[in-house]
Amino acid sequence: MPHVEQAGGPFAAEEDIDFFLKLEHKFFKEQSTDLASLQSALTATGGSISQFDALLVAYGSKVTDPADRKVFPRTWDDFYTHVLQDGFGQTPGDPRNNALFQAFFVEYLDILKVTSGDWSGVDVSTLQDQFVEAFNEFLDGYHFLSNPGQPDDGAAGDTTFFLTNFTEFMTLTGVHRTDLVTGNISAYEQIFKAFFPAGTEEQFVALRNSLIEEFREDSDYYLPSHAMRKWYDKVQQEYLATQLGANSVKGTEGVRLVIIWRLFNLVVEMIGTIQKVGSVLADRLGFLTRYQKAYTELMADVPVFTKGDDSPFGGEDDDSAEARQELNPKNQTLTENLRSFRSIISDEAKALQSNVNQVNESVNQQSNLATAILQQMSTILQAIYR
Repeated sequence: MPHVEQAGGPFAAEEDIDFFLKLEHKFFKEQSTDLASLQSALTATGGSISQFDALLVAYGSKVTDPADRKVFPRTWDDFYTHVLQDGFGQTPGDPRNNALFQAFFVEYLDILKVTSGDWSGVDVSTLQDQFVEAFNEFLDGYHFLSNPGQPDDGAAGDTTFFLTNFTEFMTLTGVHRTDLVTGNISAYEQIFKAFFPAGTEEQFVALRNSLIEEFREDSDYYLPSHAMRKWYDKVQQEYLATQLGANSVKGTEGVRLVIIWRLFNLVVEMIGTIQKVGSVLADRLGFLTRYQKAYTELMADVPVFTKGDDSPFGGEDDDSAEARQELNPKNQTLTENLRSFRSIISDEAKALQSNVNQVNESVNQQSNLATAILQQMSTILQAIYR
């Protein structure tokens, strides 16, 4: 992969997952398409929408018995067989010589506008292989439902959801250069500049050519529109390589990589927060210590009168003796009260000391977690991306 130097990127912080999501929303927007003709395509072989709904349910996690769960098709031939055999209960025939194929193929031609523009005059029969290739790509990258914690999480959805996925994939249009962009069409160059605003034309062309070569190795067709998501992933991966040193990471799901860094940063932030809590508690503990000392000093200042001392009540006469008898018990009571107050503060200080110890232990645990994440980052990433 040709390396692109990052300079002045649009990223305030590489852990900001919203950055990726906003770019995806900008470049991958479904264009409105009437689903009625596609619904007719599914029923062209004699089946019903409800039967196809039931087939889609069988692909998802709603099916609790593994024996009843079906493997989602990845090619047109598999899809045709599943629909006829498992969905509509009919015997499959030639995958390309049937009403289902013709209905989807006609819809594909309509999306391409083969009767006008660049496709005008093309023999539509030569586009059948291209349609199958595109449909295979659609199935391979199918977007399943994502409702974490819900029963339908990971399900293939209903017929409307399936067809909406299809139209989103088929109506995404794109060109290589921005000077060709009109309307809602996105350009490869726009995606490149979103990640690398300071990137050069030579770097853009080199990266784009690298993608084209990958398609030539794996497929007979290279369609810029249907390759846009792979282009987005490729540019995103190159960007992450410059930002996070992730050159050796397999895969192109940048959001998953960023989650790991966000986790580490959250742990670091948690350590800082806990340390601040510990600091506040330690200050409070110091205050309580000084508080106890103040009570001790007050207790030391409570006088005990004896005969012959230098106080006004140290005389040997009866009045002094009577005063000592009256004041000493009162001072003893005052001393006991101060000692009780000091004991209360002491108990509070002991409890607070226990909290401080727990906070320090939490800091150690979080620090150990952060250390473990750093030490095992390579292993975690490899597990995610393989």
